[in-house]
Amino acid sequence: MNIEGGPAAPDIAATKASTHQGIPDGRGPFDSTVKPHVFSTSNAGSAYSAGRGRTPTWRTPLGQFTIGLSAAQTLLVVCLEGAVLAIHNNETAWIQDVATENAPQLLGQLIPNEKAVTLYHAIYVVAQMFQFLLAVDAVVSSSTIQLICTTVFNWVLTVYAVVQYWQTRTLAHEATLELAANDITASLHWSMFEEFMIIGIMILFALGWIRLTMKLHRQFGWLIFKEMGADVATKRHLTLYHIFMMLLKVDVFFFNGFTIQYLVLVLVRNADRSTILFHACFVTPCTIPLLILAYVAIRRESKSLMTGFLLILVGGTAYVISRLVDIFTTKDPNKYLASKFSLSLFESIVVMLAIVTIVAGYLNLRIFGHGLQDQLRHRRNIKPSSEDTKSAKLNSITVKVSSLFQSDIRKEPSSMPNSIGGTNYHGYGLAPSLRK
Repeated sequence: MNIEGGPAAPDIAATKASTHQGIPDGRGPFDSTVKPHVFSTSNAGSAYSAGRGRTPTWRTPLGQFTIGLSAAQTLLVVCLEGAVLAIHNNETAWIQDVATENAPQLLGQLIPNEKAVTLYHAIYVVAQMFQFLLAVDAVVSSSTIQLICTTVFNWVLTVYAVVQYWQTRTLAHEATLELAANDITASLHWSMFEEFMIIGIMILFALGWIRLTMKLHRQFGWLIFKEMGADVATKRHLTLYHIFMMLLKVDVFFFNGFTIQYLVLVLVRNADRSTILFHACFVTPCTIPLLILAYVAIRRESKSLMTGFLLILVGGTAYVISRLVDIFTTKDPNKYLASKFSLSLFESIVVMLAIVTIVAGYLNLRIFGHGLQDQLRHRRNIKPSSEDTKSAKLNSITVKVSSLFQSDIRKEPSSMPNSIGGTNYHGYGLAPSLRK
């Protein structure tokens, strides 16, 4: 309404629209169904409710529970493995004392086998620590791919616990027969109970990891790709990239585990000095640099480096396959006596990992130069923009002021004048304190 002689009345529709801007349901502050509602800047605006503005996964209850579960598993199994190592060392010392006194000719055969068992348990301790690092990295990076890898790795550790028990039992049985042939009665494998406990605990934890993977998969929502806002082709490139990076992490453990076992348990006992030196000085130390070469190749999208890595890995895979065949075709029954089961498991896993790594590396090689580096660089630099931050804060302030106006009008409806200075202010949403 325009009163003659006074200023023109403002546009009521525009005023109400600006007043209730930011109300979640889009209704004005005078709607009787609207309740006062105040947003905080922590959840106002899409810039803070998604992407990098969200609570990090490792700070969520489920993320912290996952890290805690992995830490508890590592601590419990490592403590039990420590007990197994202590018991086994006492058993080895007893065998050495008895054999030295009654059958010195057995020392050269029994003691190396007992030391091989010590190596198995030491590798298992390292594997548990590696499992913890994989789990933490999976939660911190919100990577579903690596989370699935961690679950599979825990099941591999469960199988290895069974293999470890079986290998120890076999060596203990052989030692018992050798001692009995020299009129020495012995009951070996003193750590059997603790090894059964490790197997049972690993089965429970491995089952728990399946459940956790299902829950965390829903929470992650493949966030590592969704944050990019990329098209289908770019997401496929990122999937291949993250699978390859995950494979390199797992390769570090299994490749080195195989080379160390083969050197200590097979070559040192059976090979000539030149073969041992070649393996110790060239094959084992080159494993980690080879994987670093692959990492540099994919980060720089270097076709020459990736091609070199794939060729070397193909040759290494052929070598491991030949060693695996030798385990089951050798005519020397004592060559792999102390390592047959454990080494067979490691070599089988290494061959499978190497083949998958070669395939993943080749697929990544084909997409070099298609913008992967730009996407990775964008992901590292992505941050909520200053405009998004200002918009979120302004939205919060607007909602607070709007709620205050509504509260004042409801409390003092009779005190509101009909007009001031000839202008009608009914329905403009102005608080009494602002009408003076």
